[in-house]
Amino acid sequence: MEPTFFSDLPPGIVSDILVRALSSRPLSCAVFSVCRSWNAIASHHLADFLIAREGGNAPESLSLALKYGKAVARELAWRMQSVEQAGTALVEVVSCGRKDLVELLLTAPTYSAQADCQNGAALLEAAGNGHTSIVQMLLDAPVHAAHADCSHGQALIHAARLGNTDAVRILLEAPQHPAHADCQDGEALIRAAGYGHAEVVGMLLEAPNHAAHADCQDGAALLEGATHGHVDVVEKLLNAPQHAARADCQEGEALRRAAVHGHLEVVQLLLNAPQHAARADSQDGEVLVDATMNAPVEVIQLLLNAPQYPARADCSSGYALICAVAHGRADVVWVLLNAAHHAPHANCQDGKALNVAASHGHTVIVGILLDDLRHPYNERQIAEAITRAHAGMHFDVILLLEEALERLAHAAVDEDTVTTAAAAAVAAVAAVSLSP
Repeated sequence: MEPTFFSDLPPGIVSDILVRALSSRPLSCAVFSVCRSWNAIASHHLADFLIAREGGNAPESLSLALKYGKAVARELAWRMQSVEQAGTALVEVVSCGRKDLVELLLTAPTYSAQADCQNGAALLEAAGNGHTSIVQMLLDAPVHAAHADCSHGQALIHAARLGNTDAVRILLEAPQHPAHADCQDGEALIRAAGYGHAEVVGMLLEAPNHAAHADCQDGAALLEGATHGHVDVVEKLLNAPQHAARADCQEGEALRRAAVHGHLEVVQLLLNAPQHAARADSQDGEVLVDATMNAPVEVIQLLLNAPQYPARADCSSGYALICAVAHGRADVVWVLLNAAHHAPHANCQDGKALNVAASHGHTVIVGILLDDLRHPYNERQIAEAITRAHAGMHFDVILLLEEALERLAHAAVDEDTVTTAAAAAVAAVAAVSLSP
């Protein structure tokens, strides 16, 4: 149930308020004045009660007063005992987004709150909670106006994180002490990029003064945008008119993150950047290796077919193949084995890929590996894989491997037969040639 006007009052106080209201005017006009008198007296008494309940703390009482009406709130706002106390109350009501209470505190007749109190804490609360109108109110205060660049631009960082374009514009265009778009080495840009706020990214990059650098913090903004697949953000950062982000920053880390998370369009942008394009073979093939675990097969194909410095399918002695096998990526395994250049050997690392596939029961992958006749497995490697499959009771895999083992045995017998027949034919020819 919603609290009533007097739901928190102790017994007896309601009747006391009523008596005071009825006796405040002559009886002849009591009927007409009782509501107004009631309101004034009730507000005063409720303010006393709330302050007492909160141990004399007027700022904390102010947020509770809202449910009793604006008159009670005004009574509390004007009872602040110091500028500091008013400032504490201001920060609290700003966090709730109560513009009416902010106005009461800023215009209190005795101890009014200062908009720039506590090093701009009220402005930070307003920006961090998306209260744009309060941000404007604090910056426009006639005395002690908040500074838009307080706390090294933290208000701008909050607004950028939320994608609040109006608040960002207000802070950047403040007539006095405007926020710097490049504050804290571009932290606002990095937050906006990470949350995909392309419009805010554009505002920060194009600010007339102290514009943010797209390549700040060694490309951190690009890394954030690429990680979360924000195509429009990545485009803005790569195409910034000044201090553009480098697609190959941090040895291709942006490419690796985009690839791992399967952001196909971002991978394309990074590989095809007009300047400093990312290398698909960066980090000694780690980009490809990490992508084989979860990325769509289309990303793998992009990396293998990059226009410049394509990834090698056999990187790290076939480790990309082994990772794809371990994660059950049959489509990726097929793409790697059939790469146009530098395809890995199916039996790389002494048949490790087959052992891993057998251990995990990846029947389809076992079949793909066994069908690659360019680099076939030997009897020992297949026998070891059978042992692994037995341990996991993967009977379909065991059947495939035993069939492969039989084919090897038949091939060996056929080879021996051919060799014996060839030797006999050679001997026969030699005998004929030696006869008189």
